[in-house]
Amino acid sequence: MKKSFYIFACSYLFGFNFLFAESSLEILQKKAGQLLWVGYHSLDQIKNIQPSGVVFYGWNSDDSKQLKKTIQNLRTLEKEKNIKFLTAIDHEGGKVQRIKKGLSFIPDASALAATKDTELVEKISFLMSRELADLGVDINFAPVMDRGDSLNFLANRVWGEDGETITQMTQAFINGHLRGGTFPFPKHFPGHGMNAFQDAHFLPIINPESKVSLLDQDLLPFKKVIEDPRLAGMMSAHVEISSLDHKPASLSKKVMTEFLRKELGYEGFILSDDLEMTAAREGNKNLSELVIESLKAGVDAVLIVWSKKEQLQARDRIVQALQSGELSEEEIDLKISRLQKLQTKISKNQNESLKLASYSSKEKNELLDQAWTASQEWILGSESTFQQWSKPFEQKKWNVIVPPGSYAKTWKSFRPQDSIHIHDHRKGENQALLSLTEKKLSQQTPIVILTSPLHQDAGQWVKGLTRLLNAAYQSPSTKAPILWVHMGSNPVRVPRIENPKKTISLLLLHSGTDTSLRHFMTMLSSNAQTWKSVSPRYYSSLPLPSWSWDLKN
Repeated sequence: MKKSFYIFACSYLFGFNFLFAESSLEILQKKAGQLLWVGYHSLDQIKNIQPSGVVFYGWNSDDSKQLKKTIQNLRTLEKEKNIKFLTAIDHEGGKVQRIKKGLSFIPDASALAATKDTELVEKISFLMSRELADLGVDINFAPVMDRGDSLNFLANRVWGEDGETITQMTQAFINGHLRGGTFPFPKHFPGHGMNAFQDAHFLPIINPESKVSLLDQDLLPFKKVIEDPRLAGMMSAHVEISSLDHKPASLSKKVMTEFLRKELGYEGFILSDDLEMTAAREGNKNLSELVIESLKAGVDAVLIVWSKKEQLQARDRIVQALQSGELSEEEIDLKISRLQKLQTKISKNQNESLKLASYSSKEKNELLDQAWTASQEWILGSESTFQQWSKPFEQKKWNVIVPPGSYAKTWKSFRPQDSIHIHDHRKGENQALLSLTEKKLSQQTPIVILTSPLHQDAGQWVKGLTRLLNAAYQSPSTKAPILWVHMGSNPVRVPRIENPKKTISLLLLHSGTDTSLRHFMTMLSSNAQTWKSVSPRYYSSLPLPSWSWDLKN
């Protein structure tokens, strides 16, 4: 009897200890999950990892109805697991607009900045924010606050080159987003810099600016965000700031803790950019080790977008680091407290935004039309001048030189009679294309040339094109109309003086999207008037952009 009781007691205690150990592991796994933001694959994935942030992209949710349903399912899972999931998306406008169906298509940052109208930017931002909030999205990974031009790998995603312009546009964007109910999440601290010609998704990036220059220009908008009590989160970049440290910023304690937290005084939440990006994988390190390194550097949570396997391994590696003392629970609890402050501010802001009415369908359409129109800028000639010159040629076949993809389809849908010459400057087709252009110019053939953001070839195609058009501009024999449409930021600089004897027109659309091209062609075909409500850019307090190439009068 005593022996049986002893065996029973031992079995009971063993089972209790086993259950207690399992419970401890679950607690650590839950805490580790709070340090992860992941790209959404399935509810089972989220249920297993229990991250604090769930991120949506075009590949995991391509229309608004699907996204809204998925987020509703996540809210149900929250109650089951007693955990909060922040939902996030990249919704910058232009090319970086993940949801293609059911949401307004927004001009990108370069296009909005070209309007020089902060009031317009705030209204557009409110529209974006309200549409996302209606789907259940908590956070928009925007605005991009890096400095850049058309050679930068971020291309039209940036406001421009000038720190003051970026600051003013950023503030307008943030104001609109907060009113709309989706929390803005500025990126990418401390900025990739003007020399970021290579894509950080595939190659490392170094910002060689001195610390003084960094503070004077790149960090102006970030410092304003740091001082804003309404905000509580930003995203870090994987750029190496050589004046501060020779490691990617997201992995650098000197940048994240010593510089951002201590020197600049930032107390909010820091999320790393996707650690699967090549720029972060210093020396091809194991991703789980990068996670630990980033958390030690001062980042509060890391983003892992693609691999479910890597996400799970990262969670388990954090648990291991907590068990061994490699990561202190005190520091992890501090990170989670910053997360909770972010969650609280988001919830409060969402409640406040409900008091504001959304735009009507008519107001929305008028606002978008205004934005797309205001971001168009005739540098040489004008819409009316071009129409005057092109009228005798309008029934003739035009030669249109256009990049591959949707641009050619868009043009052909409006003018199917034209001859479309598709080129790709990234494949070294510059010389053949320039020869074709020169031949058509000499034949006095009506010609349209479309160029897009050019970071891929350092602008060699546009530089060659500029030389040809300079010659055509100076030649008295040039009679056929020539229209150059550049669909990117800051391509050329020309004297802003009309010369009615010349047939060359140069138009900047400040956006690399086919929507921008469609809007322009609709205006051209209908003689639509530009909006008068946009503040005149020539008298704006904001500086004009500095252009990259010269087309001389």
